Amino acid sequence: MRPIIEYGCVIWGNCGTKTFLSIERIQYRIIISVTGAMKGSSNHKLNVILGLPSIEKRCQLITVNMIKNMYYRESPGYLNEILDKYRPNHRYYVRDNLKLIATGGLYSSFFERGIKLWNSLPIEIRLNNSKVFKSLVLRHWNIPTIYKCSLSIIDRRSEIHLNRFLVDFSQLKDDLFTHNLIENNECNCNDISIESRKHYLFECQNFMAQRIIFLDKLLENDIISVDTNLSPRNLFPLIQSALKSDLYNNNKRQDLLIAIQNFIKSSSRFN
Repeated sequence: MRPIIEYGCVIWGNCGTKTFLSIERIQYRIIISVTGAMKGSSNHKLNVILGLPSIEKRCQLITVNMIKNMYYRESPGYLNEILDKYRPNHRYYVRDNLKLIATGGLYSSFFERGIKLWNSLPIEIRLNNSKVFKSLVLRHWNIPTIYKCSLSIIDRRSEIHLNRFLVDFSQLKDDLFTHNLIENNECNCNDISIESRKHYLFECQNFMAQRIIFLDKLLENDIISVDTNLSPRNLFPLIQSALKSDLYNNNKRQDLLIAIQNFIKSSSRFN
């Protein structure tokens, strides 16, 4: 769907926020279908776990990439000639000799908008005329580009539950209560507690046997060590960082995904 949505965005990409929100709703409906997330989940959190920029950021990325192609004369000649008007024509030494000069007129046009985006990038990115240019720009804009849950590692049902965990809107009572869908968020186990993700994974007395197997798997795969404090207060942030951090070892993340999948299945909580 994305090529259809983005077609011609270098022309219409400076539309107002209201228009972008309308277009963003199309992508949101597709993301809900892809992830299996609950309707009403945070659009930003869904984009993060899928590694997707918003439509507005995608339009900016395509615009600045087109300016890059013109700057290095990899676009049609008539476009390169137009950009030549924005190149500095003095012979003085300047610290940033890749900077283009905007005229200040027609601020909503492609060239004025693209030049501002181009000039805002660090010089080392603008010097990089290669296929990784877009990735470098997204990294500079702090936009994740890694899908957190691999479809080939876990089954579809478990993937849906994990995606719901990652966007903080699952079928656990505390999430449903937070979104005003139920009136009580207490767990039905012997220990009267709020049924949160932390409680479900590390505290609920209904799943003690399954939790022992789960923790053994974490130890076996070096996700936690024998010296790790096994209190829920310590373990839950550790698991969250392992799932959400792009810097975490991919093999360990896959082992963790499989361990959580087995815990979810054996607990039968969402059957």
